[in-house]
Amino acid sequence: MNPWRWLGLWHARRHWRRYAETQPYWAVLTQPDYRREGIDLAGFYATGRVTVQEHLDWARQATGGSLPEGPALDFGCGVGRLTLGLRQHFPQVVGLDVAPAMLDLAKQASAETTGVEYRLNERADLRLFPDNAFGIVYSHLVLQHLSPAASLGFFPEFGRVCRPGGWVLIQLPAEDRRTRLPVGRERVRRAFWRGVNRWLVGRPAMEIHPVGRERVERALAAGGCRLAAVLPDVSAGSDYPGFLYLARKD
Repeated sequence: MNPWRWLGLWHARRHWRRYAETQPYWAVLTQPDYRREGIDLAGFYATGRVTVQEHLDWARQATGGSLPEGPALDFGCGVGRLTLGLRQHFPQVVGLDVAPAMLDLAKQASAETTGVEYRLNERADLRLFPDNAFGIVYSHLVLQHLSPAASLGFFPEFGRVCRPGGWVLIQLPAEDRRTRLPVGRERVRRAFWRGVNRWLVGRPAMEIHPVGRERVERALAAGGCRLAAVLPDVSAGSDYPGFLYLARKD
């Protein structure tokens, strides 16, 4: 395996497991209301239903067809916010994540919902699933937290586990528009303490890693998926504009 990919995955697992134990709902949806105790869980999960509905409506309009048949995979499911949204459209949904504590909360939220399964995956691939296992592979607000080497490394696996004619529907920011970056000595100082907090202390970090559109399209094609539509997207924040990508498995 590419050592940079391995390092990126290890780094992400380490920090997201810490978030899962401290601020699981805020880590999934970074709004102030989800930092405190006693959050509105019904409202939180309702946002997942709305997001999935909007994405699937757009995908159906873009393709001029119906939803693909078969189970759905929610890659990076967290506490199951989008997994439960997918369940309203697909008979079987599998949520996949790297943080056991996140999966525990997802299972609690799905306790009364049939057709939902959650799996832990610590690998850099999707080998726990056979070829052509899913009608749709879906991922939103997840791949952006992996290094480009790590996120793009999953694309061939998305294509492998997707059924012919199925969809790969993913979101990724394409650029970083932050302008007020520190310079000179201040930049070095911040980088030093950021490294101490993240690598030595283990303080979780909400990192965003943009990947250019051309690289994403090449990675999708390498996975046997043909790009069907692209929608501008700012769900990662206005500083990180990107796209929602819809690809179809050949």
